[in-house]
Amino acid sequence: MEFSFDLTADRQHVHDAVKGLIWTIFFYRAFGSIIPSTAEFLDIPYPYFDSPELDNEIEQKLDHLLSRIDSDIATPTLASTSTTSTPFGSPGAKNFTLSSTATSSTNMISNPYANIKFNEPEPLTTFDEFDNDKHSSSVHSLGAISNKLSTKSPSSMPTTSSTLQTTSTRTATNNNNNNVKFGQFTIKFYERKKLKKPTWFGKTEEEINWETWILNVRVVQNNTNHQSTLLENTTNQFEKTVLEISETCDTNKNHIPVITSTELFPFPYTMSTSHGNNDSWKAFIKKMLKDPIY
Repeated sequence: MEFSFDLTADRQHVHDAVKGLIWTIFFYRAFGSIIPSTAEFLDIPYPYFDSPELDNEIEQKLDHLLSRIDSDIATPTLASTSTTSTPFGSPGAKNFTLSSTATSSTNMISNPYANIKFNEPEPLTTFDEFDNDKHSSSVHSLGAISNKLSTKSPSSMPTTSSTLQTTSTRTATNNNNNNVKFGQFTIKFYERKKLKKPTWFGKTEEEINWETWILNVRVVQNNTNHQSTLLENTTNQFEKTVLEISETCDTNKNHIPVITSTELFPFPYTMSTSHGNNDSWKAFIKKMLKDPIY
């Protein structure tokens, strides 16, 4: 089964917030003997137990994720240094260059239009040969087209307050999006099963994924104008997510494999991180951008 949760926080608080959610997940997936305890994030308690090895592993993964996000924040999102374009703005194409004949010495320059020949112009129609009926219909048609073009011309459209408001809203949205970075923390639990026949490499067991937890993280650069509002939203979202994880673990139990060991974690697990810097994140980013930040 797969469970996914979202979290939005500024750079100052995102580490502790994500760490609290990770500990909540592992608390309910530690089937060995533990001493239950609690920790806090912004005065919000979450389940915790003493395990220096697990805490160190979580810290390493979080530091790796946030360092990648920090590098994205320090580097502009739209960097043009590695992009070449033609005069028409086609990315990846060769730059426009003049031919060798144009860069040679002055006495070697040739006129590129020298071999072009023009046809003789047709004689003008005299006034007597001119058809007044056809002329009047043509003028009428041209007038109608001219009216349509003038009606739809952008320059003739008045700039209203709603148009200005829409433009400013789009600009503000783009600015906000440039200040937001995305990351993902994934935890997977596996079940070991014995193979009926060993593989070519002598493998006698296989690991089958039976549960996946995905934390979608949206990191916002510190903004003093909305700091209090963002912090309040992060606190509320963190508390809500802790409760949702607890309810999810209490409700979904039938898929848990048979426990055959007294180890703290009888099922092997993996922790992986990724950050939104490729095309595979487009759907996730579009979803997260729809949610208000402040």
